[in-house]
Amino acid sequence: MKHALLYPLMSLIVIFSHLHAQTLKRMSRASGAPNVSTATPFEVGADIFEQYGWAKPQISGRELPASGGEVKVNFKGKELTFSKGAGDQITVKAADGKVLTATATTDDKRYFDHRSVVWVPRTVSRYYPSYTMQWYNQPYQASRMVATSRYNPSTKSTQTTYQTQFYTAYRGAYRHVTTWNWTTVTELQPKIIPSKHYSFHLGDNQDLTVFEKEGKHYLQNPSYMSAKGAGGVNCVLLDFNANGSYFDPQDRVMWTAWNPYDKGSKYKEVKGFRGNAWYSLLDLEESSLVTLSEENGKLKTESINSKYAQSKGKGQVGFQGLPEGATLKVNGQPVRLNAKAKPLNAEYGEFHYIISVPGHEDASGKFVVDETHPSQQIQYQLTGPAAAAKFVNPTQPEYFITVTNPQGEMRTYQSPSQLNLSLGVNQIDIEVSGALLSREVTVAADKPFELDITAEFKKDATSVTEEEATTPTDGLQTPPAQVPTKGCARKKGRGGK
Repeated sequence: MKHALLYPLMSLIVIFSHLHAQTLKRMSRASGAPNVSTATPFEVGADIFEQYGWAKPQISGRELPASGGEVKVNFKGKELTFSKGAGDQITVKAADGKVLTATATTDDKRYFDHRSVVWVPRTVSRYYPSYTMQWYNQPYQASRMVATSRYNPSTKSTQTTYQTQFYTAYRGAYRHVTTWNWTTVTELQPKIIPSKHYSFHLGDNQDLTVFEKEGKHYLQNPSYMSAKGAGGVNCVLLDFNANGSYFDPQDRVMWTAWNPYDKGSKYKEVKGFRGNAWYSLLDLEESSLVTLSEENGKLKTESINSKYAQSKGKGQVGFQGLPEGATLKVNGQPVRLNAKAKPLNAEYGEFHYIISVPGHEDASGKFVVDETHPSQQIQYQLTGPAAAAKFVNPTQPEYFITVTNPQGEMRTYQSPSQLNLSLGVNQIDIEVSGALLSREVTVAADKPFELDITAEFKKDATSVTEEEATTPTDGLQTPPAQVPTKGCARKKGRGGK
């Protein structure tokens, strides 16, 4: 009888201990990014719109200072001098004395940023995902108490002990299966508002574009860096702020192995990252714990915590001042908060955290736990107001929502049901198994809203007509927001993605 009672009691103790033994892991299980560092040769391509226009490049630039004569800017650490020529011409002079003159062109082949684009329904042929449910035997780790008897000849008695034994068991479960089929679908596609621009070919696949809008001029770098890695996966980087560097926090990167709009292309998974999706380098660091840099003529991809890979050391971190209702994520994983704000155990490594409080922008930051900093304390400071956005009825259990706030800062969230969005105009991109839904919404503090993901993907109409989209304009104005029937939200990062 004692043994019958002991078994469930010991099982409950094991489960209780497991639930309360919480250790922060240095690697993000959500990202799946490799815990390695690699260096890959790269090349520079002249025009992202020609090679990767189908991927809807997340690109922008910077305004050129107003001047009645010459305008000098720093690009790649060297000086470029722009001057307005006769008629519709602009001349650029490089530091080495090279002079180029461009004549204005107005077309819809390229755009300055998202404000130069409206979304219209288009019927296109492409690979499109279909989803089915499949029943299978799911393996899991189970445990049981095993009795071991040992006979003691000196006392002529048998002693019974119990220990936990772990084994692999199976249970029936459903899983989602995605199949890619070439089909004709109606989807929202970007329609570029025709704009006046000047194109310069500086050589070595380095192009520059100057856009003219309402008497102002904006510089854009349409060139891109590309490095081919294992399995034919291309890593493509964009100079978002047009300063000649591809490694600023707000610059963009995409991993791609196939083109869903090319019938001759076949679906290929990108391990560790979301294929055909744009990250900012800030978001890449926060969500996947990966940094990119140029080293000795190669593109270096480095896991932030690779240097701790062999470390078994642990420290502690405490989060202080969290209000009621706050939620915490560290390295992409939700963390259980205890009422007494006790410090959490943490493996040695670098950690990125996001604190969410209803009605306020998310607060984010990072800390390091190592031999030099075995104990850390994070003090929460209340952030500015935000609006709540709910995301319901997803087509798949796993999806990604990327929010670009009014300051241009970008962050990606995995399968969120609710987010806090900065007040003002937010760009929201939802990706489900490679299918992309984009919305631009205006967020107000007193107007929380809800977005039905499945319903929005099924929509084949928009408030912007084809005629409105093709009307030429010289104004960098925000197009009408594609707002769902009910509304859509987020926080400030440390740079801008």
